[in-house]
Formats: sequence, structure tokens, C-alpha cells
Amino acid sequence: MTRNLSFREISEANHESLLAYLERLRAAGPKLPSGGAVVNKAAVARACGFARETFQQDPRFAATLSAGTGP
Repeated sequence: MTRNLSFREISEANHESLLAYLERLRAAGPKLPSGGAVVNKAAVARACGFARETFQQDPRFAATLSAGTGP
């Protein structure tokens, strides 16, 4: 029998997915998908398996992405 995950559990899993994605990019060398100087959040969210709106709904995701785009 499967149980439904809580919002917090889903959020944690999505955040771990984002962290893993950023780490894979750092290890491989390519930059985040972008359009000019702005990170393409839709492409990042798609690669991580969650909705783009997550970056707006949870400030932790936006902060993690900002931290991951620096040098």
C-alpha cells in the first residue's frame, strides 16, 4: 500500500532534486540553461521534475538557484 506524501515531504524531495541537479552541472562543467543573463527557471524545473512555480512559491528554491548560479 502506498501512502500520500505530505506537502513538506514533496518539497524536501524537490529541493533535493534541485541540489543534485546543480551539483551534476558543477561536476560536468556546463552552465545553467539561460536566455541571456537570466536563468531559464522553466528548463531547470523540468530537468528536476517539478513545476516552475515552485521557485515563486518557496523562497528556498529561488535562493538555492541564485546561490548555484554564482562563481
